[in-house]
Amino acid sequence: MWFVAKIKPNQIEIFKKSLKEKVIGNVELYYPKMMIESTNKYNKKSKVVNLLGSYVFCFNKDLGQTKLLSLKYLKGLNYFLSKSIINQNDIIAFVSFCKSFENKNGLLNSSFFLNLKPKKFKFMSGPLNSLFFNVLKVDKNKIIGELNNKTKIIIDKLRCYQFLNI
Repeated sequence: MWFVAKIKPNQIEIFKKSLKEKVIGNVELYYPKMMIESTNKYNKKSKVVNLLGSYVFCFNKDLGQTKLLSLKYLKGLNYFLSKSIINQNDIIAFVSFCKSFENKNGLLNSSFFLNLKPKKFKFMSGPLNSLFFNVLKVDKNKIIGELNNKTKIIIDKLRCYQFLNI
């Protein structure tokens, strides 16, 4: 079973060690990483960062809800997300999606971000302020969406609507 843990900043190694000491069996940790490169006038720096910030996916076939409660005081751990047990299918789909875009070093390719397909958006301004809509089709100059599974809307890309991915 997969579960999601929020760890304390810069304590991933401490969390790994304490988790392996407490859990019987093999524990797989997964957190999608990417290379960030920054350049200034004089030098070029690159560093590897966790795409999900301080969240980590953990897998153990024998781990259940009752066992997670006994692990809430691990070193380096803030907390476990309680809904991760309910959302197993979504977690499995996301992890396999991320792994399909990794290179041989385990880092995500830039094509990962091109293949994200957001489905729900929220208008942040304009006459449709605070309404949510589903994206049905994206054309060159317009976005076709659906409000409340009934009303179809067309958004002109040339007008600067601001919307937020949900």
